[in-house]
Amino acid sequence: MNYILAGIILTHTFTMFASCKIESHCTWQNLDEGQSITAQQAFGGKWILAATITFKRKSADDIYVSLLDLSWQGIPLTKLNATLFRCDLDKPFVPLEENVVADGTWSQDKQMLRFSFKEKERLQATHTFGLVLTVPSDLETTIKTGYFNLVPTSLPQPLQATAQQHPLHVQFMLPTQDTLVS
Repeated sequence: MNYILAGIILTHTFTMFASCKIESHCTWQNLDEGQSITAQQAFGGKWILAATITFKRKSADDIYVSLLDLSWQGIPLTKLNATLFRCDLDKPFVPLEENVVADGTWSQDKQMLRFSFKEKERLQATHTFGLVLTVPSDLETTIKTGYFNLVPTSLPQPLQATAQQHPLHVQFMLPTQDTLVS
């Protein structure tokens, strides 16, 4: 089955020292398409490829990532399950265990999703992570109307200053005319 990153909703890019950039391509792709409702209930909801986060760098310096924090902005959530995968945008996304980088830990108090990597991940020239959320049907609308901010202090030191100057947002729906502020 092909999972094509169609329906990209938002792309946000920032540049680091003119030799690296980070892009967020947000989708809402149901990975359980064709699965029975019983299978979705067993996992606690639909498995959704919510976004990809791509690091592109030209520098020869090694950069390692071992932590990634995403701060939730929206109606407060009591629980959220997520997994971060290594992925290749040139191939269809398949959520294989061998590509799991980290399972997310949700903090209800901080409204933050933390990914502590199993092993440090050396960023290649182009390195992409897929954010997969387990979305219960009663939270789907709530999650779609909120967004995540990438927390700059969770990134390696060489990326932090730029991440603070150019915040990266992982948003699932485009703002409507009613929600735009002039």
